[in-house]
Amino acid sequence: MEMIRQFRGVLGHLLLTILMVGICAGAWGQTTSGVINGEVVDSQGAAIVGANITLMEQLTGVTQVTQTDAKGLFVFPVVKPGTYTVSVEKDGFKKLDKKGMVLLAAGHLSAGTLALPVGSVSAAVTVTADVTPVQTTSTERSTEITSEQMQGLMSLGRDFSSLMRILPGSDYEGNGNAMLNSASVGDFNGVSNNYVSINTDGVASNTRNVGVVEGPLNMDAIQEVKVLDANYQAEYGKVAGAIVDVVSKSGTRNFHGSLAYYFRNEDLNANSYFNNRNGVARSRYRYNTINGTIGGPIFGPGRLRSLRDKLFFFFSEDYEPNSQPEGIGYYTLPTSLERQGDFSQSYQPNGSLYVVTDPETGLQFPGNVIPQNRINTVMQKLQSIFPLPNFTNTAVSKRQYNFVTSDSASEPANQQILRLDFDPSVKWRIYFRGTNLTDNDTGRATPGGNGAYWMTGTEFYDTQAPSFALNITYAPTSNIVNELALGTGLWFESSGLSAASLNEFSKTAQGISLGQLYPQNNPLNLIPGLSYGVIPSSPGIGWDPRTPMDDVVVMASVSDGLSWVHREHTMKFGIYADDAVYKQSHHSGNASFAGALTFTGANPNNPYNTGYAFAEPLLGYFDTYQESSARPNYYGQANSFEWYAQDNWRATRKLTLEYGLRFTLDIPQGLKGNEGAALVLSQYDASQAPPMYRPVEGTNPATGKPGRVAEDPTTGKIYPAAYIGDFVPNIGNPASGSVAASSPNFPGFFKSQGVLVVPRVGFAYDVFGNGKMAIRGGFGMFNNQRAYQGQVGGQAFNPPTIFYPTQYYGNVATFLQAQGLLSPSSTSLLQYNSHLPQTMNMTLGVQQDIGFQTVLDIAYVGVLSRHLPYGINLNEVPYGAEFLPQNQDPTTTQSAAGPNPGLACTSTLASPHNGLLPGCTPLPDNFFRPRPGYGSINYTAWGNTGSNHALQVQLNKHFSKGSQFGVAYTWSKSLSYNASTLYLPQRTTYGVTSMDRPQRLVANWLADLPKVRGSINNWATRSILNGWQISGITTFSVGAPQTVSYSTNTGENTTGGGDGAKVTVVGNPKVARGSRTFYRYFNTAAFAYTPVGSAGTGWHPEFYGPGINDWDMSLIKNIPIENKVTFQIRAETYNTFNHTQFSSVNTSAQFDTSGSASTNPTYHQQINPAFGNYTGARTPRLMQLAARITF
Repeated sequence: MEMIRQFRGVLGHLLLTILMVGICAGAWGQTTSGVINGEVVDSQGAAIVGANITLMEQLTGVTQVTQTDAKGLFVFPVVKPGTYTVSVEKDGFKKLDKKGMVLLAAGHLSAGTLALPVGSVSAAVTVTADVTPVQTTSTERSTEITSEQMQGLMSLGRDFSSLMRILPGSDYEGNGNAMLNSASVGDFNGVSNNYVSINTDGVASNTRNVGVVEGPLNMDAIQEVKVLDANYQAEYGKVAGAIVDVVSKSGTRNFHGSLAYYFRNEDLNANSYFNNRNGVARSRYRYNTINGTIGGPIFGPGRLRSLRDKLFFFFSEDYEPNSQPEGIGYYTLPTSLERQGDFSQSYQPNGSLYVVTDPETGLQFPGNVIPQNRINTVMQKLQSIFPLPNFTNTAVSKRQYNFVTSDSASEPANQQILRLDFDPSVKWRIYFRGTNLTDNDTGRATPGGNGAYWMTGTEFYDTQAPSFALNITYAPTSNIVNELALGTGLWFESSGLSAASLNEFSKTAQGISLGQLYPQNNPLNLIPGLSYGVIPSSPGIGWDPRTPMDDVVVMASVSDGLSWVHREHTMKFGIYADDAVYKQSHHSGNASFAGALTFTGANPNNPYNTGYAFAEPLLGYFDTYQESSARPNYYGQANSFEWYAQDNWRATRKLTLEYGLRFTLDIPQGLKGNEGAALVLSQYDASQAPPMYRPVEGTNPATGKPGRVAEDPTTGKIYPAAYIGDFVPNIGNPASGSVAASSPNFPGFFKSQGVLVVPRVGFAYDVFGNGKMAIRGGFGMFNNQRAYQGQVGGQAFNPPTIFYPTQYYGNVATFLQAQGLLSPSSTSLLQYNSHLPQTMNMTLGVQQDIGFQTVLDIAYVGVLSRHLPYGINLNEVPYGAEFLPQNQDPTTTQSAAGPNPGLACTSTLASPHNGLLPGCTPLPDNFFRPRPGYGSINYTAWGNTGSNHALQVQLNKHFSKGSQFGVAYTWSKSLSYNASTLYLPQRTTYGVTSMDRPQRLVANWLADLPKVRGSINNWATRSILNGWQISGITTFSVGAPQTVSYSTNTGENTTGGGDGAKVTVVGNPKVARGSRTFYRYFNTAAFAYTPVGSAGTGWHPEFYGPGINDWDMSLIKNIPIENKVTFQIRAETYNTFNHTQFSSVNTSAQFDTSGSASTNPTYHQQINPAFGNYTGARTPRLMQLAARITF
């Protein structure tokens, strides 16, 4: 009856939780709170019942209380990360204080067995907790980066992501970003980082649902990072991979702060291997970081003074006033004479004159000058937007350019972090954390720009990543605790032109009266995109499809967990919900929202050919004009709703069992606003595909010359050859089967699987009952969303939402009245009836305290991945289809090398044959695809599988007695299907994945150097020789798997379609380490020509690339000043010994297919001279200097 009564109370709190979630829908969180438990006995080992347990956070003095149960057990089920003291009191026994218990994020910390000696409560006994405890009461695989590591180890950009490399199972490489910005955390245990959840104080930091943290906290504001990488409890979910929990620093009872400056400059660095090899000086490399933090209590006079022990704050400011060179640009721009139509001084690189012809007569303009009355003034103004040439020394330029420019981009970054902790009573604990990171780039070559580096103005690219977290913990009784976590993570991305540049490219400001077909798509009235052919170093304009960019990502969610301690059971029930959107406003899919003009000048098929690309627009002519028909919002949405129940059962003093279930409601991802479409294959009708212009021999009506032309198969009418492959207009349906998302017939992108249930089970066995050795293991299943919101957002560009009609060989005076042609559209398709991606984790390991505050951890970690995504083109033509006679271009005939010289390639006499007959060219694939009317149908399905099996060994000592170190060794193998095939058996591609690193060893350390002693111990020697520390990270790793690419020097078609061809592997590509040279990293003779009709065998990686042998080290000097103020100087070196570490090799095999075996001695031989050579090296030694003051 007692249990039923308590369960009713728990049920009431759970119902209240559900109500709170309903009210807070649209907020966020998976909490970082952990658990502290223990056992209280007397000196004979008998359980002590009813002992009073007080848990105090040492830095703030905030307390929680409970009592031991009938078995002497106690649990604090919801405890925020920090350092704690456990105090035990019971009449007749001495008081026991156990200090220095460090609880990490999402951790389970055992206080062990606390034996109370007989005596008075006023007589206290104090013990110190193990610095590196063995995990005896939890079953998850987890690792952490402590606050000491965060302060002592190095990271170039001062973000935590680069420290992921010190963890077992991680494949992270490198030193992180050069400055604070979005950063990847890498893959774990062979599971893609797309399935990683990155949380900061419980709030999503990877707001785009991929493994990139958008607004990483600077390292001076981080208390710790915890990674749950396998077999974690049911309360953690949403993803099938690792969970990275970042915990921010909080204020304490005393004021603490810091001020730091970090400095990098190329003069501190070594030059790179290839720069030295090529005689190139070091690149400019300059970064500055200024960081400050302060934290402490918040209080005031009078009654407000009582807040000192209840209300705390922490604030961090990080400022990086950086700028970087954008390089040198070389362009050929219209000269002042050319802008007036005078091409008498316009020379080709070989010194000959560009002959400008009159399209009306076919003759050269007299004097190579276009008469003024023939110049189109609109296009003259358009072409005058370019600055005038500034480099006229042709002896240097070789007539390859006449304009030189360079610039530096301003790239400041700024971050503010504020955390408030409020503990009004023993029952209530609340904290809030707000963060904002901004990166502002201003220059002439910023992301999201128009590619016009020659411009006189500037453009900008800004990102902003604000987020907030709110955590409320309420303990109505000592054994029931409710924790609510909510918040929002956002990411904004914007770009555009400065005011001066906007005028520079505005048709209105420039007085350019050039209309367009869909003016509503160009509200800024920008000039069209421009592209010039033939001219060396030609200028151009290519607008970002989102101009002006205004992107936003929002992930808002809420979680609530109710913990109930009943006897030896610690049960937890909770729910989680989120809403994530990714909006890219007014996205045209390609760069033609303002129109896009191309000018070749020397296109023989263009009846308005002038012979020079800068002359063509002055007459008003163009080769092509394309304009997107719409600018839909790319607006993907992804929602999650999950709930769970779990139990941590102390079955015996030595054995802990954990088990639980996590429930997932499959909510299909979709498009918010329904601007998009999807191909529904059941509604596709091949008979609706419009006919296409076909190639025939005839007289070009535009030029009056015989040759290859396009024919309308419905009328027999002839058109220019450029029409070949385009749809005949006004016939059929160019998007058969494609259904708009706004249509009532739209089935959605995915079919819901309803409610899915996955188990989590595990055990931890304290072998000797003394907390020194534990055997731990478990099994868990983990679901993941199919598609992130951005992937669904891409469906906005499918037809019929948007088309890209193209006009050929027109005039700007009449193009608005002309009709553009459509060609078969490529479209994307998501598997409707697909499973959620899923992983299964299996772990078994042992942890042993080996003394010296050091714990050895050896474990097997296995991951089986199912229903992984893969992409395939459903409309790929079959193998050999391009060789069939009926698919040959009828305007081509067999050459003299063919069996029937001069015979039409479409003749049945040409069949059968294996490969293209000499002189023959197949029709474009769109003429004979399986589903006519479409180009590629890019299908994403969820059916791939993978596995990763690993032995992981860790040796860890947390900071104590002046030192800390960690060693992580991983021996693993990761397997999966490496390519998607429509025609070949999928098993052909099975092999190691790109994430596979068979062996990886990473060590990190932080140590105080010995202090002076004995006779030399005096003020001077102490000042100079004391206070030194060294720290470092050493990495040894096998390189990434390598796959050899395949090509021929003649572009020979060896497959005639299908999934393509790979190189043929005929031997062992590995070369012994001692036999490798710069020019021969692997055995190039192991790869051979793939004959026509074969697909080859190199469909998966065959060898591993160059590995890593890297030492990063820091030397730190701490200089104590009065009143606990310390001044620190440090020098950080990356690749300290400047060891050349090659990073890439040339894996591009090219085979000679020219001529024949009788005429060409290298026929079918590999001819790429760089094949097998080293092509890249990792960074040389870099150095960062820093000065820091703390108090």
